[in-house]
Amino acid sequence: MTFEPDWITPPGDSISRLLVIKEIEQSELAEELGMDDDGFYLLLSGKVAISPDSAIVLAEHLGSTPAFWLRREKAYRSELKRCAHQDPGEQDAWAKSFPLTDMRRHGIIPKAARGDALIASMLSFFGCESFAEWKVLNASGLEHVSFRASSAFESCDSATLAWKRLGEIQADKMQLPCFNRDEFERVLSELKRLSYLKSPELLLEKLRQQLSIVGVALTSARALSGCRASGATWMLSGGNPVIHLSFRHLSDDHLWFTIYHEAAHILLGHGEHVGYDKGSSDQRDKNEVEADQLARNLLIPREIWRALVSMKINTSNIRTAARQARVTPGILVGQLENAGLVAHSKFSFLKRRFFWGEDFTIPLAK
Repeated sequence: MTFEPDWITPPGDSISRLLVIKEIEQSELAEELGMDDDGFYLLLSGKVAISPDSAIVLAEHLGSTPAFWLRREKAYRSELKRCAHQDPGEQDAWAKSFPLTDMRRHGIIPKAARGDALIASMLSFFGCESFAEWKVLNASGLEHVSFRASSAFESCDSATLAWKRLGEIQADKMQLPCFNRDEFERVLSELKRLSYLKSPELLLEKLRQQLSIVGVALTSARALSGCRASGATWMLSGGNPVIHLSFRHLSDDHLWFTIYHEAAHILLGHGEHVGYDKGSSDQRDKNEVEADQLARNLLIPREIWRALVSMKINTSNIRTAARQARVTPGILVGQLENAGLVAHSKFSFLKRRFFWGEDFTIPLAK
């Protein structure tokens, strides 16, 4: 059996990546194409087709040939048409694959939506006009997707897509300057000082302020039922990175390591990423190991870590090392636990805990 992909990304994805690689401003290319910001966004999203004249401009500024860009456009439109011919029952199975109970409880979709109204609500949530468009724009990066009675599209996949979409909606509303990698790395060395803020609401407000200055969007939402993700990162069409948090495990050590782990993926240029707990679908490949190591070093300088593990590990020494590293003691405890140097229950009282209230985007402090 040959694999026939059920999706193809719009040419705008290639344009966005090349803009970042070649360090070309989005507004500069839009001007060369004779488009305003809205028109350029429609081109990137696939709602406006690449014309022969546009193909010439793209080739001049981004590389390849006009014929390449026209072939890319033709393949995308062909795939849209192919995806439009689906099994009538496929849309219904697709909608029901999502964690609808959670989505209704949080007001993401109407509680009474069923049948065609449910499908329409789900398409609206994903910002799509049709199921075919959703398959093209939102199923990329997953395994072969087939929404039938024996669907291989697992609940964790659909729940993760819905959770990620909550971050996309938040990020799309943010006004961000161009991403500055060097400044982002500098900010990360100072950002951890905010770990001493007890209020998650105030903490996220301060984090967003600091990260937005360097062109990074920070978003958050409670993981929906079936979603095991701790965090994720991806790039907006303008080249701005997004860090999306789920507050999984509701503790400060896990939260801060997730922030720095996702930041590490951005610094290391690993591309779109969804982070899961160890032992789940995350295989701890080379990229994961690299991101883990960089995150640890950014949070806790090596010399402070080496000094701590060389002495008796007790509450007093943990607190002293935490002050030196400018992080909370709980963050250090989490790393000691992950390294197998202390039992998971021994110093857990040093961690800060959160709990979910009515707002499903930000938890509360215990």
